[in-house]
Amino acid sequence: MARPPLKPEERRDDRLPNLRVTAAERALIEERAAAAGLTLVEYCRRAIFKSRIAPKRGTINQALLVELNRVGVNLNQIARAVNRDGILPPDFPDVLADVRAAVTKVLNHDA
Repeated sequence: MARPPLKPEERRDDRLPNLRVTAAERALIEERAAAAGLTLVEYCRRAIFKSRIAPKRGTINQALLVELNRVGVNLNQIARAVNRDGILPPDFPDVLADVRAAVTKVLNHDA
């Protein structure tokens, strides 16, 4: 069974003027579209209309996500203990160093 025809107001027949970009700009746009799992045209359409452009699933480094989650859980436990007892646990400097290292890994991952 074929797809039903689109209503006239849903058809994308009109065209915008050509947009000229440098080779580097085009490469960057194509890279971002691929990272989002979108075609170049769909990526540009969403960018123009300020629609949500999110990376496709699977592009996030799972090991980094696990590491960040691990240190976040430790930090949460410390916060609970401080709120309960009013005393920082002795391993707080180590956990804080882990948090900083994990955040640095995540920030450097996209660089």
